[in-house]
Amino acid sequence: MRWSRSPLFYETLNHKPLTSLQLSGLRAIFVKISLGNHAAGKPLIMDAVFDLCCSLLLLSFLFVYKKQQALSGKEIEVKNITASDYSVWVQDLPSDATEEEVEAWLRPYGDIHSVLLSRSNAHVISLLHEKQELQEEFQHCSALQQLGTNIQEARKQLAALRRRLDAIANEIDASRDHSYFCSGHAFVTFSQQSRASKCIVDYASDSSWWDAIPFISSKNSAQPASRMFRQRVPVTITRAPQPSDILWEGLPCGSWERFFRQAATSFLRYWPARPLC
Repeated sequence: MRWSRSPLFYETLNHKPLTSLQLSGLRAIFVKISLGNHAAGKPLIMDAVFDLCCSLLLLSFLFVYKKQQALSGKEIEVKNITASDYSVWVQDLPSDATEEEVEAWLRPYGDIHSVLLSRSNAHVISLLHEKQELQEEFQHCSALQQLGTNIQEARKQLAALRRRLDAIANEIDASRDHSYFCSGHAFVTFSQQSRASKCIVDYASDSSWWDAIPFISSKNSAQPASRMFRQRVPVTITRAPQPSDILWEGLPCGSWERFFRQAATSFLRYWPARPLC
């Protein structure tokens, strides 16, 4: 297959200038201002004007594109506002801390909508999760029984589920009489997002990267007494995660227990993948 060459290619190869009469429309303009078809000694005014117009057009496009991106980002931000944007996560609280005390302590940052204190009731939380799963399974078995599918088996499962649900309900009622202490965590929701961000920035400047390491953690020793809880207990305040991402059963675990759990999990995850030499 032979490639056909256009007259523009041969004229450019022979260094012969093309005139605008040989071409029409937009191609004539580009040929006329191109350097290859520029007459010797003629000033490059038209070329400079064309380059300036192209540069201005490019800058205008970039400006409009950047503005449009910023507006799109703000629109997405507004549509995806969650409780995490207004909340902070307070860690290292003492075991006798209360919601009222935490609210009074952080009130100088702004109006507080709610304070949720994590307590040492991990067993009750596990029972509630199990109760929810059993209720869903109970509804599924009830639907199978109404449809007439495996009626005898469905009746046995319903009886077993009903006994387990009654036992869980009795355990939950018995746990109401127990007194639970603070597990060291609290989630504070402000009325304004800027107030939560201000609180996070202030306490982020008091901590160092080694505070996250249990072996050498200094418990925010550089934190001023005015920011400490009860003016003597150093704490850590960060952005609160999404409520659905919180594992409430694991909050009562201390920093040492959490560290060893993560280390054991990492070891069991990566050790079998190592080749046996």
